[in-house]
Amino acid sequence: MQDYCRGALVQIDNQFSGKRPTLEEIAMIRRESAGCKPLYHLVEYAHCLRVPDKVFDHPVIQELENMGMDMVAISNDILSYRKEQAEGVPHNMVTACRLNGLSAQEAFDKVGKLLEDRYRRWDRAEASVPSWGEEADVQVRKYIEGIKCVVRANLNWSFKSERYLGSNPDVVRATRKLQILADSPAIDAQPKLFDRTFLLEISFLLGICFSLRIIFPWQFFFG
Repeated sequence: MQDYCRGALVQIDNQFSGKRPTLEEIAMIRRESAGCKPLYHLVEYAHCLRVPDKVFDHPVIQELENMGMDMVAISNDILSYRKEQAEGVPHNMVTACRLNGLSAQEAFDKVGKLLEDRYRRWDRAEASVPSWGEEADVQVRKYIEGIKCVVRANLNWSFKSERYLGSNPDVVRATRKLQILADSPAIDAQPKLFDRTFLLEISFLLGICFSLRIIFPWQFFFG
């Protein structure tokens, strides 16, 4: 929770100081402010796991935890952009790209590539998980699967809730297009100032939502 509070405070400071962080900078901030890591502890509790402390200190496990948090934050910023754009919310990765001069489609594409990078890094890390002995390995595997479930749950909730996509999430899933405001994002803008919208492709994200075989088919992005 300290990480979450620190990330939230950095977002507030950036907003009031007018700082425009780069995509990688805001990705690191959102890793904390998205509030994902506390869910990992619930995974331990729900499955009655007894994972040794040395496992959590291992760089491979820390990489998996970080990639899970990044994937939640990045996909959240993609799907929440329309809502946050209308509200003038600046701490969004797509918004950060647009405030640094990219068009809407260019911004979504750049954030999409960042998401692809995180999937590749996940694959490399998962393939290099060491062994801590048969009993511990069973616990570790359940913990890693729990991280995957956190990522999947965030996506499922985003499409089932009306918070980001309104009453037509099925249209977004079917067309793989997201309708957003045409105007460039302005931190002090009010929703009533916007009266034009347009569609842009977000297929790089939606490809991961419909696989019934594996949870992290990042290669779908290239199909």
